[in-house]
Amino acid sequence: GVSLRVKGDGQRYKINIKTKFNENMPEFTYQAAFDTVADDWTTISLPFSSFLAVVKGNEMRSAPPLSPADITSMSLIFSRFEFNGLPNLNAKPGPFSLALESIQAFRDPRPLLVHMSTGGVERNARILTEEDRKNCVMPIVQLNPGGALNWKYAGETAVRNSGLPYTVVRSAGLVSLDLDKDFLLQANQGDTTVGKVSRGEVAEVLAAALGDPAALGKTFEVRRGDEETIEEQQNMRRMFLGLARDSQRGMLEIPPFPAPGPPMGMPDDSRKQEILKDDRVQESLKRGDGGRVRDAADAPADTEKVTNQRVGA
Repeated sequence: GVSLRVKGDGQRYKINIKTKFNENMPEFTYQAAFDTVADDWTTISLPFSSFLAVVKGNEMRSAPPLSPADITSMSLIFSRFEFNGLPNLNAKPGPFSLALESIQAFRDPRPLLVHMSTGGVERNARILTEEDRKNCVMPIVQLNPGGALNWKYAGETAVRNSGLPYTVVRSAGLVSLDLDKDFLLQANQGDTTVGKVSRGEVAEVLAAALGDPAALGKTFEVRRGDEETIEEQQNMRRMFLGLARDSQRGMLEIPPFPAPGPPMGMPDDSRKQEILKDDRVQESLKRGDGGRVRDAADAPADTEKVTNQRVGA
């Protein structure tokens, strides 16, 4: 993006950028707005993605996004308008003052490690009693085959504590339904939702997170929402921007991460069969979706024997 070191008068200004694409179009520019602090030097950082293509201040949605490699010039302006004819509420008639000390490009860090996990791991880590587990709405958490959710959560925790720039993506229940349709994906935090998502859709999120600073340092769940429409298309960056960094979860009233711990053990046979009769599990079995419930030979020593069946998340 563009970083400015400015001393203003408390009013709101704009920066215009011209590129090879529009340098010969006088009214067409890429524009972003920023606020100043009266009589104080401040550093303003504006991502290139925040610049709108405008003609006379009106958004031009058909224009291509700003290409940083094609920038030819920049300018600062003071306007009584924001965008699309709406007023700049932080502008006053009369004299104005904006001093510029420096202007330079910057590059935010991007995730070097993108880790795929699964929904249910955090809520499983909050379970303290058998009653807690029985009251959980997710069959996979009620079963927790082989203690898999505990080990996956321990893996997440290791990633978050690694010191590497990371993103943790938790998939909803993986399905093979409606692969010919395009869905708007939803991202949530705190592990409080359930849903479905395809493997291809999760792969798209993982790939997008690798190249986007907005995904850095965030843990979130992803699931399908409504189908895409002409008016509403998937915007991965906007989805990432709506999430809190793990260090700032409290700002969105998301509880802190629980400490990882060992599995509680498997439910007894009667309870297990009750869970396996759940309609959601049966539907998952019929579709061939879901994860395998391990035999005792595959499970840690402190878990009880379970049957070799497939269970829906």
